Amino acid sequence: MRLGPHRRRRLLEASAFAIFAFSGLSSLVLWPGRLAAQPAPVPVASLALDPARCAPAGQRALGPAEGAAAEGQYPAPVLRLWYPTNAPDGRMPVLLYFSGWPGTTVDNAQLVQALAGRGFAVVTVVYPAWLPGFDAAAHKRQLAKLNRPMSFDSAADFAETLQRADARVRQRAADAIRVLDMIAASSSGPPDLCGVPAQLARRLDPVRAGIFGFSLGGAVAAEAAWLDRRFEAVVNMDGWHFADAATYGVEQPYLLISDDTPLPSPADLAAADPQRRYSAILNQRDHDASMANIRRHGGLVMTITGTRHADFSDQAGQSLRRFVDLRLIAPRRAQDIIEAYVGAFFEAELAGRPSALLAHASGAYPEVHIEVWPRPAGASRASSVN
Repeated sequence: MRLGPHRRRRLLEASAFAIFAFSGLSSLVLWPGRLAAQPAPVPVASLALDPARCAPAGQRALGPAEGAAAEGQYPAPVLRLWYPTNAPDGRMPVLLYFSGWPGTTVDNAQLVQALAGRGFAVVTVVYPAWLPGFDAAAHKRQLAKLNRPMSFDSAADFAETLQRADARVRQRAADAIRVLDMIAASSSGPPDLCGVPAQLARRLDPVRAGIFGFSLGGAVAAEAAWLDRRFEAVVNMDGWHFADAATYGVEQPYLLISDDTPLPSPADLAAADPQRRYSAILNQRDHDASMANIRRHGGLVMTITGTRHADFSDQAGQSLRRFVDLRLIAPRRAQDIIEAYVGAFFEAELAGRPSALLAHASGAYPEVHIEVWPRPAGASRASSVN
């Protein structure tokens, strides 16, 4: 979740996109000399999950629609299960997905469907659900709170932003644990528990569970893994770390993917512009802490040359920034790389299918630089909430 220091470049990108959209050609994504390839259709289906139906008769329902969420103090999630329609028989590993800062949409729908097409059952978690008894005003207040952006305009704003980020990540990580509880209940409970048909529920394998996310969703994935060891593999797509995972790291197999925005310079860290200065401070702090944790626990650190933060979401195909900065790779190329590595990582860790793609230098994608840090022998957790 890195904020590049070049605000002027973002203005140029926005201007280029506005001109492009006005031309009536905004449905195309161009790269000099060719038309970007469009993804092939993925044979997947999806269905909504119902947290209120996730407990056998006589037992309390699972899910975040209770307590504070039910009273509107915290938004309850909207859950959807994506699964392959033509996968071979057998149980499917389960993946949970979280989006960026607002969390109101699925930022990586293409990746979610690609992973489902590779044999995973993927639960997307977005906010806010419109709970029974909610009025339009309460729902509107929740949306406004979710969409309130981070602020780096002053020292006070920076401190308050960090507090909000920590709280949001902790709450969404708690949601992730409850969602995994729901999947576990539906896979072994009565028919149609949580709204999952019995035939599909029997194929879900919550014992082989992973979690991934974009931007703040990557921080949620890391925090959920810190809180619950059932998440056996974790992917953070260009996200800062917050809450406990920022301090303690991730012990489970961990893939951290980043763009190639340079680390802050001394001038950035001391800049008079508070937005530039505080975003640089957070970038540097997060880099130092996350690398220390990965060296201690092990993990994979991957950088994709020629990418920026938006390239890790479906927004990559909605911009003409390539005409502004020709150092950046084509949007579809970035998506292909992300799909290949995230898929290979989860297949290796959850499906027992190792891939040479995850080696130090596979050569498959020249844009990728990957560092592999082995898990130290005898490593143990310094602390745990559980």
